[in-house]
Amino acid sequence: MLFFAHCDTILYCCDHTTVHEAIHNWRNTLPHRKAIGWSIAGHPDAALQINITPDANAKGCHADATWKAPTPHAQDMHFKFMLPFSDAASITNALHCVCQLLHMGYTGIAIKKSLKRISTVTMRLELKSGINNCIVINDSYNNDLHALRLAMDYATTQAGSNRTKTLLLSDVLQSGETDQQIYKKIAQWLTESQFTRLIAVGIAIKHIEQYLPKGFQYAYYPTTHLLLERFNQLDFHNECILIKGARAFQLERIAQRLQQKLHKTVLEVNLSALTHNLKTYLQLLRPETSLLVMVKASAYGSGSVQVAKVLEQNNVQYLGVAYADEGVELRQAGIKLPILVLNPEVGAFESMLRHQLEPEIYSLSLLHELVAYTGKHKKLSIHLKLDTGMHRLGFISEHLDELCGILEKHPNLQVKSIFSHLSSSGNPQFDAFTHQQAHTFTQLAQRISDRLANQPMRHIANTGGIVRFPEYHFEMVRLGIGLYGADGGSLQPQLQVVNTLKATISQIKTVHAGETVGYNRMGQIQKETKIATISIGYADGLLRAAGNGRYSVLLHQTLAPIVGNVCMDMTMIDVSHIPQAREGDEVIIFGTHPTVEDLAKALQTIPYEVFTNISERVKKVYWSE
Repeated sequence: MLFFAHCDTILYCCDHTTVHEAIHNWRNTLPHRKAIGWSIAGHPDAALQINITPDANAKGCHADATWKAPTPHAQDMHFKFMLPFSDAASITNALHCVCQLLHMGYTGIAIKKSLKRISTVTMRLELKSGINNCIVINDSYNNDLHALRLAMDYATTQAGSNRTKTLLLSDVLQSGETDQQIYKKIAQWLTESQFTRLIAVGIAIKHIEQYLPKGFQYAYYPTTHLLLERFNQLDFHNECILIKGARAFQLERIAQRLQQKLHKTVLEVNLSALTHNLKTYLQLLRPETSLLVMVKASAYGSGSVQVAKVLEQNNVQYLGVAYADEGVELRQAGIKLPILVLNPEVGAFESMLRHQLEPEIYSLSLLHELVAYTGKHKKLSIHLKLDTGMHRLGFISEHLDELCGILEKHPNLQVKSIFSHLSSSGNPQFDAFTHQQAHTFTQLAQRISDRLANQPMRHIANTGGIVRFPEYHFEMVRLGIGLYGADGGSLQPQLQVVNTLKATISQIKTVHAGETVGYNRMGQIQKETKIATISIGYADGLLRAAGNGRYSVLLHQTLAPIVGNVCMDMTMIDVSHIPQAREGDEVIIFGTHPTVEDLAKALQTIPYEVFTNISERVKKVYWSE
């Protein structure tokens, strides 16, 4: 409570006994102090009583709130609202916000409206691919009880329905509770969160065995060293493994053993930066405007499943993929958000129906194929694409009467949205054409809506359009590469880098004047040069056009130019001016500096192509701050 010595008012959850008692003592030391509590457990001292029930469609939870104003001039009220998430940590954060808003005098209606834009707060966790189809959540530096509970909730979200959950846990140090209280509580959490195995490391944690359910899988090691010695006796397969430990136990060594040993080249995906970018774009939208986020092409190389899980936790209404199999992968990973399929194939209609995917319909021939499959009885949500000037895919004006006639005869096909694509929304040179596209879209969409029983959403604004044309946000917008911190236009200074591509130095050698480096002797050496070979090539996504000095990578905060041709699996760089370079050192291909835009410029292409060219063999490492 020393942090709050100079506070006049504290808002808190009454359901935590230790916190409640500490705040009660704090308040009694000075008469002017106020403590305003909330409770979901019916605590009698709470000014805000809340009843939480899960949403039937697994889209969050419903809250029924009763506010008994703690001051005479304030007004009591009762109201209901929806939270777009169901994990305990996010609910706790949100209810603190509700309590604060009520204390500030906001009405229930205003609070309900503002909560539509609330999103989760991420934790500093590393999520990595593990051995034998496992995923590893590494939080081996922090082991207080509250952080453990949050991490267990996070593990449940990541495990989905396809993986069992294992907790690797060290002694819990300096918690302020007895060992009996600590480990009895953790054993209860393991059961409640449906973990199936515990691997315990330490001395005090041995007490937990007596509180575990009969038959619970349990392994105990007094030291991390002993666990490492006997590691091969443990079998890990298709699990979500949460590693939580006090720093003294060095459980990161276990995380390294569990991590999938793949290519030395890695793509680090900063999920906190991705969440920041999402919120940056959300702030540009009206509360009633929905957001569809594109996760096609493996979420622009970032990994569609992990990105989709973050988006689902952060109040996104729709996802977009290119092909049905991308949507099926998301469904199999437990993603429940509506998914628009931009390039549906006739052979995938059955799969889309089975997995509740929603196809884009862009031509009469495709529509005829669809109704031949669905008839008048199979129900399917669809989205209509209009060609307003890009001339890629979409219905044109002459097709609309026949289109509407077919839809009127097949009410089982529900039109969820009508949309088009701006060809040049980020280029001021073509603003007149953008306005023309939007005008055409508005007219054509209205003609269709007039013939339908429902009023579909309209969307035409892409990443560039979100920033530059707020008048064309309509009922929904589509966010693409801007989510990943690139091509943000005037918004770019506010965006954060999501993807950082890294390699390592495999070997360093001295090459003398007159010798050459690489294929076809393209790297001509004019003077004695120190050459480092790094673990990335064009098969990983660093294309050959970057070779022969056209691009430089970052080593020890210094740019090192590429020498000779880029090879399939390796690239050579000049490190003569970097005396501290050593084999095994990390090399940044792109990230904060140099940027993906820098590489795209060297390749004479765009960031989209750079991101999507990253090979599947490049390991992805996810982390949150």
